[in-house]
Amino acid sequence: MKFSIKHTTKLFYRGIILPWLIFTASLVGFIALGFDITYKLPSMILIGITVLCVAAELIFVLLYGIEGIFGTKIIVESDHITVKMLMRRKKLHFDDIADAKFSHYDEKRSSHHSRKYRGRHVVRNIVRSKLDYYLMTGKVFSLNDDAKGYTQKQKLWTADPALDPNEDIPLYQAYRCYCAASRQYYLSKQNSSD
Repeated sequence: MKFSIKHTTKLFYRGIILPWLIFTASLVGFIALGFDITYKLPSMILIGITVLCVAAELIFVLLYGIEGIFGTKIIVESDHITVKMLMRRKKLHFDDIADAKFSHYDEKRSSHHSRKYRGRHVVRNIVRSKLDYYLMTGKVFSLNDDAKGYTQKQKLWTADPALDPNEDIPLYQAYRCYCAASRQYYLSKQNSSD
């Protein structure tokens, strides 16, 4: 089975913030050391740092945008999972996975354009889903996705416990598919050894 999710890589997000921090630190250091634009070598170093920071910023913004457009593909096979991301591909065999855990977390997102609060900076909590694969090596491979409609269905779930608030989330569907496929894999493996 194949599932498409909107995974966000922390490296790309941090890559957007880091050039600003480096530029600010170098500018503060430039001023704190008492340099001004009349010093040729320090000015050239500051210009070089600025150019590198602008280039890194553009690259990471582009990568973050492309990842948001194309997303991530999860392919659940009979004995492994293949995860196709923007710049990497990961293959996880069921024998290499010790456990998997699906959960939710809150992410703060800021918005400047809101009809209700025109011109104000609004920070909203967005619920996102997370799937952690705990590997036999002790490492954790994590995926995240939007959890659209989860909060509304969770409110309905209190009245109707038969309703699954996660049923429309592609990452949860991939998790359920993995659970079924791994159960089938281990049953067939056990039957073949008997």
